[in-house]
Amino acid sequence: MKKRLTLVAEVHPSARVVDSTLGAYRAMGKDFDITQTTIGDYSYCAGDNDIIHGEIGKFVSVASNARINPGQHPTHTRVTQSRMTYRLAVYGFGEDEAEFF
Repeated sequence: MKKRLTLVAEVHPSARVVDSTLGAYRAMGKDFDITQTTIGDYSYCAGDNDIIHGEIGKFVSVASNARINPGQHPTHTRVTQSRMTYRLAVYGFGEDEAEFF
């Protein structure tokens, strides 16, 4: 008989969960890293995922090796979140690299 999911989220022993909320009837695969994130009921993360500062809804499937919100973009100070604003010299706009946090 196959194992059934329950109200308590199933988390692989290699996964790391920090300051996060996991919904019911959900599974997290191996080598999963989640920080300050909410994942809704019935959602599935295949493994080798990195999610930070995210909000994943119900009934969502996240593929293996997906990264969601790896950094905090300063949306209040820029008109675009293009990589160009962080790597000025690469795009020929100057020499200083903008701070990315």
